[in-house]
Amino acid sequence: MFSDSEPRIETPNPHLLPGLLAEVKRSRPDSDLAAITKAYVFADTAHKDQKRLSGEPYIVHPVEVTKILAQIGMDDETLIAGLLHDVLEDCRQISEDDIRREFGEPVLMLVDGVTKLKTNLKEGMTPDEERIARLSRTAESMRRLLLAMAKDLRVMFIKLADRLHNMRTLDATEKDKSPDAAEERRHRIASETLDVYAPIAARLGIWQIKWQLEDESFKVLHRREFAELSQMIGATRVKREEELARYVGKIIAELDAENVPYVKVTGRPKHLYSIFKKMKDQKVDFGDIHDLSAIRIIMRDKPSCYLAVGVVSSLFNTIPSLSFDYIAKPKKNGYMSYHVKAYADNNNIIEIQIRSEEMHRTAEFGFAAHWSYKEGKLDHREQEQFEALRQEIDVWSDPNKPALGFWASLKAGLFQNQIFIFTPKGEPIELPIGATPIDMAYRLHTQLGNTLIGARVNGLNVKISTVLQSGDVVELITKKGQQPSMDWVKIAVTSSARSRIKAYFRNKNRSERVSDGKSSIDRELKSLGLDPRRYLGEEKLNAVAPQFHSCKNGEDLLARVGEGLVGAANVVRKLQILLGETGPVRKLPVIPITKVMGKITNAAGVAINRGRCCAPVPGDDVVAYTTRGRGFVLHRVGCKNEMAFRQTDPGRLNEYVWASSEDRYPVPIQVVCVDRNGLTADVTGVFAEMDVGIRDLKISTSSNQQAVISGAVMVHDLDELNRLFMKISQISDVISIVRLSRLLGA
Repeated sequence: MFSDSEPRIETPNPHLLPGLLAEVKRSRPDSDLAAITKAYVFADTAHKDQKRLSGEPYIVHPVEVTKILAQIGMDDETLIAGLLHDVLEDCRQISEDDIRREFGEPVLMLVDGVTKLKTNLKEGMTPDEERIARLSRTAESMRRLLLAMAKDLRVMFIKLADRLHNMRTLDATEKDKSPDAAEERRHRIASETLDVYAPIAARLGIWQIKWQLEDESFKVLHRREFAELSQMIGATRVKREEELARYVGKIIAELDAENVPYVKVTGRPKHLYSIFKKMKDQKVDFGDIHDLSAIRIIMRDKPSCYLAVGVVSSLFNTIPSLSFDYIAKPKKNGYMSYHVKAYADNNNIIEIQIRSEEMHRTAEFGFAAHWSYKEGKLDHREQEQFEALRQEIDVWSDPNKPALGFWASLKAGLFQNQIFIFTPKGEPIELPIGATPIDMAYRLHTQLGNTLIGARVNGLNVKISTVLQSGDVVELITKKGQQPSMDWVKIAVTSSARSRIKAYFRNKNRSERVSDGKSSIDRELKSLGLDPRRYLGEEKLNAVAPQFHSCKNGEDLLARVGEGLVGAANVVRKLQILLGETGPVRKLPVIPITKVMGKITNAAGVAINRGRCCAPVPGDDVVAYTTRGRGFVLHRVGCKNEMAFRQTDPGRLNEYVWASSEDRYPVPIQVVCVDRNGLTADVTGVFAEMDVGIRDLKISTSSNQQAVISGAVMVHDLDELNRLFMKISQISDVISIVRLSRLLGA
């Protein structure tokens, strides 16, 4: 009908046809180019008045989809359906009868299988209702696609090729949308691609499409990380290519020396998303990833693969725990290969994959390889794999499930470690397996979690510890004034829920410390005959707060006073200065001091002792109380005894300035935290790190999963105590840490 090299046809965009036919002929030399040309003319004519978002003719998209299908070796019917896959959906003038008449029933079934349902949007819908309607449309379209796929796998191959080209061109600007709306659409499509289509490609074994879908989604969902990782990999590309070439050369030389026949040995870089995912899952930096490249050895048959394993083991120091024989035990999608990980130069780790030619075709194209090399015929093992996949599709596509319930089952089937549940309004929530209503509540909003008292799952009342299942409709029950229990930390499985529960108790304890601090300053002001209303207030406290260690605002300052780390008298002095009052209201006689034989004495040699009631340390605001027969006793300003002495014996109070000293002083503290294994070791590890001793250590636990660690830490001064508190408070399960008022036994 036409010349293979120059088809003479009348079509709106004839310039695209030669490139398409060249790709088809290269990938499938036996293809019927006349039939492909006929489909191109039909599709180009049907789409003649349509443009893509980029402004180019719409036919560009079906052509690129068909090229992808040709590259994975699909048959002529699939290639024709690839060219026609949008005509039923987008071209009103084209009917099913037109396609059936021109191209036959099998092609019509493939085109119909990938045709999406229209979204039924009604006037007056809220944004949430529109979003649910769109999600329902997407879910029902996917259900139709899977049901068609269960009859003919080629339907999904077309859809995957369609999605891949759409992802490649996802950055095309939508002129009728705001930048935010366009970006939201891109994120939605990329998330759907990563959550559904890439895993489906993996289940079908089409590695060539899977990794491209993942990388394209990665580029949209994590633009900054994608750019940074691309730059870092580019910076080491030349060195890695040189190393790969050296390793490949060594393997080829050894295979030749051992007379082991092979097809080819090649090196390849790892793909960006797989590197990003490894960094994220293993919580490591790029510099800690040592297997950025892989070597692939293609052998003639299965027995020779094991000969190659022996050759590799003789060349490299292999890592048995990281080597897997997927030839003896193929993966669920039919993937077969022998994976070896080994140490190479400079302790770099390389991955070597060894497989036969047939295994390689299956690894690259999965089930699609059967249409390329076997005319769609499956052997016994492959038929079993397809039947297993068909059964999964039947479970996912249960027609009795509502659209969103189906969507949940599909994602749960693709992601075995996740479930998808729904709010009563139909909003989907993704959670890990084992999640409870507690996890769901905190995923939605912190206040929902904090006031949770129960839940209804599929209309039935359940405990908040109930493990949820995919597809469940969950209604949360809350009560004003309710608060979480520390027990929930053990029930919740999501880190976000656990961290928010612990944050609640930290904030609760902080509120108590803030209240204690305000009361201390209030008492100090009143003892001086000052009106607290003049000195206290958010604006004034915020102004003086930065003058104190680790205080950014007034609330921080009040908390530090409540914790015993900042003296109320010191705060009052700063407030007086802020208000223009010079000097303290009360003057005390000053004790001249000296340091003699490790004891603090005054000039006359009278001993000066620390009060056990408040355990002051250098840096604390203190007064020295003149005792009968015991010399002077230091009390922290604000200590209950110091305040009593102000009323009963003010003449015995003396101002005191700390002498320089290398001594350590015991300070009683209490740490409240979530009870878990290893927590005590974490806390005491901080003491060891800072070279701070502790004595009279006591640990007690309660029924609500709280643990209390108390004892006296040995510190030089208040600054060291502050640093110790900061380090301990950074331990994730620590709820609060406070300085107690009395030494144990006092």
